[in-house]
Amino acid sequence: MNHNQDDEVVLEVEQPLQTSNTPPPPTSFGNILQKFPEFLLHILPYIPDRIIWNSIASSNKEIYGKTKDEEAYQPPWPINFKLRIPGYSHDKRHSPVWSPDGTQIACFGELYDSECTRIVIFDQRRGLLHFHRHGDDDNDENNEVGWCVYEQGCHYMMDVRFSPDGSFLVSAGEDGLIKIWNYNSTDGYYQQLQEWNVRQETNTPIRYIRFYIDVSPCSRYVAILSDRHVLLKDVQNNGKTIKSVLLPEYKLGKQIMFSSIDSHHSIFIRSENVDGNGHTINIWRPRDDLFTILEHPNTRYVDNDFALSRDNSMVAICASEDGQSRVMLFCFNKSATNSKLSLKQSFSGHRFPSIRFTPDGKYLSYLNENRLLVFFSLITGSEITDQMNLSYSKKDDKISLTKVTRLTRFDFPPVGCGQRFLVQERAGTSNACYIASFWESGLVQNN
Repeated sequence: MNHNQDDEVVLEVEQPLQTSNTPPPPTSFGNILQKFPEFLLHILPYIPDRIIWNSIASSNKEIYGKTKDEEAYQPPWPINFKLRIPGYSHDKRHSPVWSPDGTQIACFGELYDSECTRIVIFDQRRGLLHFHRHGDDDNDENNEVGWCVYEQGCHYMMDVRFSPDGSFLVSAGEDGLIKIWNYNSTDGYYQQLQEWNVRQETNTPIRYIRFYIDVSPCSRYVAILSDRHVLLKDVQNNGKTIKSVLLPEYKLGKQIMFSSIDSHHSIFIRSENVDGNGHTINIWRPRDDLFTILEHPNTRYVDNDFALSRDNSMVAICASEDGQSRVMLFCFNKSATNSKLSLKQSFSGHRFPSIRFTPDGKYLSYLNENRLLVFFSLITGSEITDQMNLSYSKKDDKISLTKVTRLTRFDFPPVGCGQRFLVQERAGTSNACYIASFWESGLVQNN
């Protein structure tokens, strides 16, 4: 009997499938990991879920050990990630800060019905970290979220900073105690190394409760700003004050920052007049006197930090003139050693405590007069008009940050992090912190 080619194809498809009661062999995925464990290194950086990441990474001991030593293999920060601390009061959590490498975030807060202020650390790989005091056994009774920094009597923690080399943390409390902390994220322990009583040293009046700190690029020195007092302390010499300077008596210090201008290590100091009108930015090199680079005697300065560009060539501030808030972008004429800042551009803004340069140095980000988060291109000298997608998740609903009206603060990481950044919004008396994300249109088709 003759059959054409189509008949033969039909007969082959309709043949019954062979079945077996025996289970299939181990999955090919498992075999791949056994034969080629390096395959893990190619997929781990794309798995933001920490549980899944740890499950896959720990399937090979050698590879898991390698991921602990090399930052390139750590999971990315999730696109939508809320800095949630169970049992903590949202209105008592303040100013989260990035670690120098962008792999950790430190903030401080209070437990409900507690006067103990704690440092809490979120890790890019493992999420919320638990710690025990150095020297104690790692047990359930002493293995908690973060660690207690200030007991009863100090109700407000001023600031926390990572050292640039990541070897220690510095905290400042309203009682004037500056503390140096050693911490180990892997083994989960913390240890207080030093404690300095700055209020006692400077005899700062009680009414001035603000203390500002920063750590030098070499991680050896800590600069402290309290009222009019500027102290430079040597961490390697048990916090000895090696240099100090006083601001003019009508000034009140508001910000301090280490930087490098013209290959010279410098300390930037922002201050305002006691009456709130007029603001000044000085540069202090410990071997020299204060040098003023910017002074606006009749301008009310919005109480927020100035921003320094990544290449140290520009300074951005937000000030109020004639009742209107403006973002001002300044540049150095020649050098910070013998020249003041000159105004490069000014545009309408909103009274907002954050103004930041992006990590790549391409944009200056701020809130405009309509309270929309915008990006100003430092390359073209204009606000970008193409779509910039910014979103984070709240109750599983995607919200555009360009429409959020309760946004109070944002901050970019020092490096990389896949265009993630921190945002903080206020709802009533509560503060909620998130990791948001942004992309330039054309780079990503769908958000």
